[in-house]
Amino acid sequence: MDRDDDVDDDVSLLVVVLETNSQFWFPRSRKQRETTTPSTPSTSLYAFEKVCKDIAAFSSAYLACNRANRIAVVAAHARKECTFLFRSHLEGDVVLEDEEDEEDKEGDNTKKTKKKKKKRKKPPTNPRMTFVGDDECDDIGGFANDAQDVDALDISKGLEPLQTTFRRAFFDGLKALSDENVVVNYDDDDDDENREQQHATPIAGAISLALTYANRIERDPSLRGRVKSRVLVVQASEDDAEQYVPMMNAMFAAQSSNILIDCLCLNEKESSFLQQAAFVSGGIYAKPEKSKKGGGEETREDLLERALCSFLPDRYTRRFLRPPRAGSIDFRSSCFCHGNRISKGFVCSVCLSVFCKKEGACQTCGAAFV
Repeated sequence: MDRDDDVDDDVSLLVVVLETNSQFWFPRSRKQRETTTPSTPSTSLYAFEKVCKDIAAFSSAYLACNRANRIAVVAAHARKECTFLFRSHLEGDVVLEDEEDEEDKEGDNTKKTKKKKKKRKKPPTNPRMTFVGDDECDDIGGFANDAQDVDALDISKGLEPLQTTFRRAFFDGLKALSDENVVVNYDDDDDDENREQQHATPIAGAISLALTYANRIERDPSLRGRVKSRVLVVQASEDDAEQYVPMMNAMFAAQSSNILIDCLCLNEKESSFLQQAAFVSGGIYAKPEKSKKGGGEETREDLLERALCSFLPDRYTRRFLRPPRAGSIDFRSSCFCHGNRISKGFVCSVCLSVFCKKEGACQTCGAAFV
């Protein structure tokens, strides 16, 4: 089969949405604060340190597939904050040098002009980088300070400049988020609903930010529509019912923009939001599977292996591969009044809001029901 003409030499842009909310990864209860015990393990299938390292390895493999590939990373952090950890330059790699003085000689007059260039932050001197707001919580090993990682960042070892730039900026961005972390201290008598609200991560907002960035890049006249964008969402927390409407808006916006949303679920429970986002946009939903050893012990599939096999192929290559099956997808909607998943409900004919109980008027637009 011949390769499509419009796919040849296209620039592939991957925007990774990574959940970095320390309020989910390292929650602490009142008893743990009084006894100074470590944080309660989150419901994620993997430790945060492994997730970060595997995402960095996956991103390096993605950049190695094609020199024209570009990548961006959006962190879905605490307090409904979404920020970029890295954005690669599409018109050429960013020059990472210190400020230099250039001399322009015109006859007898010598003019010195200071040319500003982007500086790269120096790696932190502390060999241990804590990604939480408390020293008692688990830390992430010194990514950029270990001898093995320093060798991996050396361009003479075979890495491309963009890969080197990405690894440094990615872990520096994580360190910057670590310095601003605020660990939520919840009470033991708090119900699950209040605890989930404290740990809520703005996944929908991060996806919207990723789609906005991808749409702006695709509309750049200098690129002439040669950019093929896709989004990879790495979520470890459970779905937040309050984000149902923003998630629906984001996934249908991706569908209209022809942007794939690939989803990697790292929670013990399936994510119906991510399943629907992947289904609507034409992306892939994957979750590491369990396997049994000879002794009957259950083990979890390697995260990096699942990411490489599921999400590394681009849009064109996926035509010749069998994508992983998402299984049964829960298409039930969430009611606007309580956020519960319902199979049957009442829909407002004006704003299409869904409610689990019959009301006299719409709580969203105020329209009176007859």
